[in-house]
Amino acid sequence: MTKEKYSTEQMKELLTNPNVKSCTLKRMTCTDDFKIKAMTLYQDWRYSRKIFEEFEFPGFIINSNIPKRSLKDWRKKVRDWWMWALISSKRWRKKINELNLANMTKDEYIEYLEAKIAYQDELHKKVCKSAYP
Repeated sequence: MTKEKYSTEQMKELLTNPNVKSCTLKRMTCTDDFKIKAMTLYQDWRYSRKIFEEFEFPGFIINSNIPKRSLKDWRKKVRDWWMWALISSKRWRKKINELNLANMTKDEYIEYLEAKIAYQDELHKKVCKSAYP
């Protein structure tokens, strides 16, 4: 994680660049096309800062160590996981959806409560058995 934080003006300037997918206070995400083009240019012996200059990134990005670190990370991904890992933005674990009680019908809600009570009864029995052998 970088210690650098972007100001709102810097974030707006980064978001106007077509090669930036998203930008938060601490992180900038580049588009998949830019990553592939940057990797091919880097393989043609171009410096990382020059690559970011060619794609019109602002000076505060070019003069930092972000170009060097980014290309280093992308090279490692390509070396270890091939090209599909470079352009895949998906997380590996699926997000667990919380149960939304507001969208349940009455029958579903009653069934949910019965299952919850049965689970709590079983848990209570196990705790009581282990506490008093």
